[in-house]
Amino acid sequence: MFCRTAALEAKRDGVRINLLTPSLIADTPGASLIAADPFAGKMFEKAATLAHLGVADATDLAEAALFLAGPQSRRITGQAISVNGGISVG
Repeated sequence: MFCRTAALEAKRDGVRINLLTPSLIADTPGASLIAADPFAGKMFEKAATLAHLGVADATDLAEAALFLAGPQSRRITGQAISVNGGISVG
Protein backbone atom coordinates (compact mmCIF):
# COMPACT_ATOMS: atom_id res chain seq x y z
CA MET A 1 0.00 0.00 0.00
CA PHE A 2 2.88 2.36 0.76
CA CYS A 3 4.19 2.01 -2.80
CA ARG A 4 0.80 2.77 -4.32
CA THR A 5 0.19 5.73 -2.02
CA ALA A 6 3.65 7.17 -2.67
CA ALA A 7 3.17 6.69 -6.43
CA LEU A 8 -0.17 8.47 -6.26
CA GLU A 9 1.43 11.45 -4.55
CA ALA A 10 4.60 11.51 -6.65
CA LYS A 11 3.00 11.16 -10.08
CA ARG A 12 1.98 14.82 -9.94
CA ASP A 13 5.67 15.66 -10.14
CA GLY A 14 6.45 13.11 -12.84
CA VAL A 15 8.07 10.69 -10.39
CA ARG A 16 7.39 6.97 -10.77
CA ILE A 17 7.55 4.65 -7.77
CA ASN A 18 7.59 0.88 -8.08
CA LEU A 19 8.60 -1.90 -5.75
CA LEU A 20 10.57 -5.08 -6.37
CA THR A 21 9.67 -7.88 -3.98
CA PRO A 22 12.31 -10.58 -4.28
CA SER A 23 11.58 -13.94 -2.81
CA LEU A 24 14.24 -16.62 -3.05
CA ILE A 25 17.44 -15.31 -4.60
CA ALA A 26 19.91 -18.06 -5.46
CA ASP A 27 23.68 -17.83 -5.14
CA THR A 28 23.75 -15.04 -2.56
CA PRO A 29 25.23 -14.91 0.94
CA GLY A 30 21.69 -14.94 2.31
CA ALA A 31 20.82 -18.07 0.38
CA SER A 32 23.96 -19.74 1.75
CA LEU A 33 22.94 -18.88 5.31
CA ILE A 34 19.46 -20.24 4.74
CA ALA A 35 20.78 -23.45 3.19
CA ALA A 36 23.10 -23.98 6.17
CA ASP A 37 20.18 -24.08 8.60
CA PRO A 38 18.38 -27.46 8.53
CA PHE A 39 14.85 -26.08 8.96
CA ALA A 40 15.29 -22.99 6.78
CA GLY A 41 17.10 -25.07 4.16
CA LYS A 42 14.11 -27.41 3.88
CA MET A 43 11.77 -24.44 3.56
CA PHE A 44 13.99 -22.95 0.81
CA GLU A 45 13.97 -26.26 -1.07
CA LYS A 46 10.20 -26.56 -0.76
CA ALA A 47 9.67 -23.00 -1.99
CA ALA A 48 12.13 -23.59 -4.84
CA THR A 49 9.93 -26.41 -6.15
CA LEU A 50 7.16 -23.82 -6.63
CA ALA A 51 9.43 -21.66 -8.80
CA HIS A 52 8.43 -23.37 -12.04
CA LEU A 53 10.36 -20.76 -14.04
CA GLY A 54 13.44 -21.28 -11.86
CA VAL A 55 14.70 -19.63 -8.70
CA ALA A 56 15.66 -16.02 -9.35
CA ASP A 57 19.27 -14.92 -9.02
CA ALA A 58 20.81 -11.51 -8.44
CA THR A 59 21.02 -10.87 -12.19
CA ASP A 60 17.26 -11.36 -12.56
CA LEU A 61 16.61 -8.80 -9.85
CA ALA A 62 19.14 -6.34 -11.31
CA GLU A 63 17.60 -6.63 -14.78
CA ALA A 64 14.14 -5.92 -13.38
CA ALA A 65 15.50 -2.85 -11.57
CA LEU A 66 17.20 -1.62 -14.75
CA PHE A 67 13.98 -2.10 -16.70
CA LEU A 68 12.01 -0.10 -14.14
CA ALA A 69 14.65 2.66 -14.19
CA GLY A 70 14.68 2.82 -17.99
CA PRO A 71 12.48 4.52 -20.57
CA GLN A 72 10.64 1.28 -21.44
CA SER A 73 8.76 1.52 -18.14
CA ARG A 74 7.84 5.20 -18.39
CA ARG A 75 4.14 4.39 -17.98
CA ILE A 76 4.53 2.03 -15.03
CA THR A 77 4.04 3.33 -11.49
CA GLY A 78 2.61 2.11 -8.21
CA GLN A 79 3.37 -1.54 -8.93
CA ALA A 80 4.83 -4.24 -6.72
CA ILE A 81 6.71 -6.65 -8.97
CA SER A 82 7.64 -10.02 -7.59
CA VAL A 83 10.75 -11.57 -9.12
CA ASN A 84 10.25 -15.13 -7.90
CA GLY A 85 10.10 -17.58 -10.79
CA GLY A 86 6.36 -18.10 -10.41
CA ILE A 87 6.21 -18.87 -6.68
CA SER A 88 3.52 -16.24 -6.07
CA VAL A 89 1.16 -17.75 -8.65
CA GLY A 90 1.36 -21.26 -7.26
